[in-house]
Amino acid sequence: PRLFWILLAIVSFSGNSVFAAATQTANSPTAASQKRPESSAHHQKGLSLYQAGDPAGAVLELRQSVEVDPSFTEAWNDLGVVQRKQGSLGQAIISFEKAIALNPSFTSALYNLALAYEAQNRFNLAIQQVSRLIELKPRFAQAHFVYGRLLSKLNQLEKAQTELKQSLALDPSLHKARLELGRVGETRLYE
Repeated sequence: PRLFWILLAIVSFSGNSVFAAATQTANSPTAASQKRPESSAHHQKGLSLYQAGDPAGAVLELRQSVEVDPSFTEAWNDLGVVQRKQGSLGQAIISFEKAIALNPSFTSALYNLALAYEAQNRFNLAIQQVSRLIELKPRFAQAHFVYGRLLSKLNQLEKAQTELKQSLALDPSLHKARLELGRVGETRLYE
């Protein structure tokens, strides 16, 4: 008993709490893996509802998925995708940021966050995300295309052309990159 009170005093003075320790235990990989089957079921149902044309139902299921297991990175990303497609850009950004906080190298979430920022005309923030994505995945043609498109919107046409050409070098079938490159080239002619 005396040892208990001494340890409690040490914990109290160090600024930690038993609650924090309990929370860490609850969020441990073992606890998360025990939550994953229920969370995965909600996740799969959410994806099915979205594919069936029920985005509102999908959001509810995906939210339940991340409530059951807040460390389920893919569920956060998928929730953000549905929210973005519904036009709930602020909520989508929060979801993507949570996914990235859990896994800073999660390229899908970085890409989706860039698209959400672009949809809000927050081009510099979008460029930050797509730049991080390109650092992680330099051969991702779609990322170079988005980067080029963003640079074009900021009237950085020479850099935009470089990125668009890079996207086409990586994937010659990326027709939208070819169209954007033509538009940028035409704009540069009239400068």
